[in-house]
Amino acid sequence: MFFRTFFLLVIFFFSLFIYFTNLNPENINFYYFKGKAITSSPAVLIISALFVGGFVVFIFNIFRDIKRSYKRFILKREQKKEAILLKELSEGEEKFFKGKLDEAAKHFKKFISKRSNYYKPYLLLAEIYKRKNKIDLAIEVLENGKSKGIKGIEILMPLAELYTLNGNLETAKENFKELLEMEPNNKKALFSLIDILKKEKAWEEGIEIFKEMKKSNKLYKDQNIMKQFLGFRYEFVKDKTKINNNKTKEELIKELKDIIKEDKKFVPAYVLLGDIYKDLEKTAESGRIWGKGFTQTQEPFFLKKMEDMYLSLNDPDLILKIYRRAIVNYPEQKAIPVYYANLCLRLEMLDEGMKQLNDIESIWDENPFFHFLKGEFLSHRGDFKDACMEFKKVIKSYGVDDFTYKCTNCNEVSLGWSPYCDKCKQWNVFVIKQDEFKEKPKEEIRQTQLFL
Repeated sequence: MFFRTFFLLVIFFFSLFIYFTNLNPENINFYYFKGKAITSSPAVLIISALFVGGFVVFIFNIFRDIKRSYKRFILKREQKKEAILLKELSEGEEKFFKGKLDEAAKHFKKFISKRSNYYKPYLLLAEIYKRKNKIDLAIEVLENGKSKGIKGIEILMPLAELYTLNGNLETAKENFKELLEMEPNNKKALFSLIDILKKEKAWEEGIEIFKEMKKSNKLYKDQNIMKQFLGFRYEFVKDKTKINNNKTKEELIKELKDIIKEDKKFVPAYVLLGDIYKDLEKTAESGRIWGKGFTQTQEPFFLKKMEDMYLSLNDPDLILKIYRRAIVNYPEQKAIPVYYANLCLRLEMLDEGMKQLNDIESIWDENPFFHFLKGEFLSHRGDFKDACMEFKKVIKSYGVDDFTYKCTNCNEVSLGWSPYCDKCKQWNVFVIKQDEFKEKPKEEIRQTQLFL
């Protein structure tokens, strides 16, 4: 094919030469420099120009082919190196998942020495050190990867978690914040940062972070995050209440009212606001706030708060009236009659209190606090005194002088109300255990319920 094409080109150019020679029989001068000329036939000059042009194109194509060949050579060499590296990584992963951590570490180190900008071997090598409880080495590996330009979630998240595990909370916070700047909607990073701020009790710093999120980030609209924000604001106010300054307390009152405005069922804010008013000797406001809190949440704990306050003010008639109204208006709240009976005991209204207990005994038969309270009544009346006192000692040994509360988020159990659950780290989650309303056989009551 090549020779056939070459032969046709020779014939073509030879034909052109004869054609131009016949048309231009005389010679001409071709000046290629000042005073320098070549005398030749026009046909020769034309054919020469064509040949020179063809030669230039030929040389250009040769260089282009050489360049392409070189690139293909480099590409194949890189592909070969890539295959070797991937095999190294694959073997390391295989050893890692088989539990041969030392052998896997050698493969990962070799891979990193040849290619330092890929995140996976850094993570796996750091995990190996973590499993060996060599946290400092694991951090060093990930910091090395970060210094090589790997700064995505792949490196920043485990690095921040390792710093948290190592107790270096400040550096952990910096990494979580850096990650959130890159990925504002990363919930895991945000909640990890929140946990650190809780450990440090850095409420003000947390509030500033939430405020920035509120300005620019849709993640703030998440209900769990909003609850965390309210919790931080509540704790900040709670810490400030230790300052014995009326002006400061007025500012705290305003902040607590803002919290309640955002979440009308946030029990801790009502409780603390009422306590502040009580400290300021504004007991009418305390009662109003706790009453509003009870109306909004139906949490019987508010009645206990009002009970203690009004008894301290020698105003038992008002709290009796409040309890009786609550029993009528909220019959579904089974704990209120028990608290009312407890109030009757405190006021030595033994007959009325005992009547309340008898009316609800079928509901609370298995509840330790109920039996403790009934034992108190019996001992006050002198009925079965010795037996009652022994029973009271058993109950008291388990600390059941109040209802058992359960976290609605993680089911953690607490004796008495608490604004915060230490297990799931959430605010406003404790309610009286509703499953205590169920009756059980007597033998189960004796074996299990005393441990609630």
